[in-house]
Amino acid sequence: MNASDWIDHLDLIRHPEGGYYKEVFRSEKQVNDNKSSMTSIYYLLENQDISAFHRLISPEVWYYHAGYPLMIYVIHPDGELTSHLMTSNPSGE
Repeated sequence: MNASDWIDHLDLIRHPEGGYYKEVFRSEKQVNDNKSSMTSIYYLLENQDISAFHRLISPEVWYYHAGYPLMIYVIHPDGELTSHLMTSNPSGE
């Protein structure tokens, strides 16, 4: 299946920060400003899509399933930058 097939199959919609998504879970527990403490989404980046930098108030978990390698950049509150390579190669290379 290609990206377009997955978008149709999972009924994904455009995400305001880039890519496509569909929410599959939302916690009833609320945190700051009455936001859910946790949500889970399917998320797909297609071709030249990007996921824009954004500030998180709740943990975010990424599962990589297929496609080109993806670099996740994290800027910690102390300013430290770390990166995580998401790839289909189990050795992480």
